[in-house]
Amino acid sequence: MELFPHTAIESVTRVDDGFEVKTADGQRFRSPTPPLLAGGFEGSCKMVAELFEQRGGGLPLLTTNDESTIVPGIFLCGPAVRHDNHIFCFIYKYRQRFAVVAKAIANSLGLQAEELEKYRQWGMYLDDLSCCGEECAAC
Repeated sequence: MELFPHTAIESVTRVDDGFEVKTADGQRFRSPTPPLLAGGFEGSCKMVAELFEQRGGGLPLLTTNDESTIVPGIFLCGPAVRHDNHIFCFIYKYRQRFAVVAKAIANSLGLQAEELEKYRQWGMYLDDLSCCGEECAAC
């Protein structure tokens, strides 16, 4: 195995005996095993940036349900989610938004979403951001 740090990848193609990896600068590598994508700490938001309107700081602008404002049905989950000045910590708060996204998707499909209220009872449904100050305390 060989590591190629700071190498932008243009494409990965399956070939008869493995995989061919083409870099942005035109280099080609062959691998008998699937290559490992190591995106570093840049974050996955850059991979889908064109699907989201940008707000200050290069972060995506979202609806109150964490949906793209320009591509309906595309949601963002994770530590890059921001609302106003609220930052959801990596460990706890952003996971409380999963049920909010699930409910928005269910509602858009005309499905019932009452069962998601159990997540609120378990402290895992964060739709009231008034409790989100600068500290990362559970709501």
